[in-house]
Amino acid sequence: MTGKYVLSGVLSAFSVFGSLIILCSSLTNINLRQHPTSLVLYLAASDFFFALKYLVTSSVSNSTAFTTDYDTCDLQAIWGQFWGIASTSWNAIICLNLFVNMAFPFKNTSKWSPFYHLYVWGLAFVTTILVATIKPEKYIY
Repeated sequence: MTGKYVLSGVLSAFSVFGSLIILCSSLTNINLRQHPTSLVLYLAASDFFFALKYLVTSSVSNSTAFTTDYDTCDLQAIWGQFWGIASTSWNAIICLNLFVNMAFPFKNTSKWSPFYHLYVWGLAFVTTILVATIKPEKYIY
């Protein structure tokens, strides 16, 4: 196993562990499930599944052999695309929500939650469908 995979595994383990701490703390503290801190929980869940891809890849022995297995490669690309876009989108939503709350301190942004979900999950779904359906004629590694 190369140093790149070891480093990826260690860093993804930290990310998975950190995400689990955030998610488990929401189980014990009900106040964390309210807006706006619920946005951080959605980000933590997305980060957990995104980092899980790297943790699994770095944990499987001889995982570089899977680069020629197109089905495994496609599955990993689809998984990474969905959760990577979801994670990045939740970061954007948190920034937007923070900006609105700083610009308009008394603005109630909790009513925007359905639109936040529509944006994040919709964008993740659409881009994942694009990745899954648009394939180059030859894989380039």
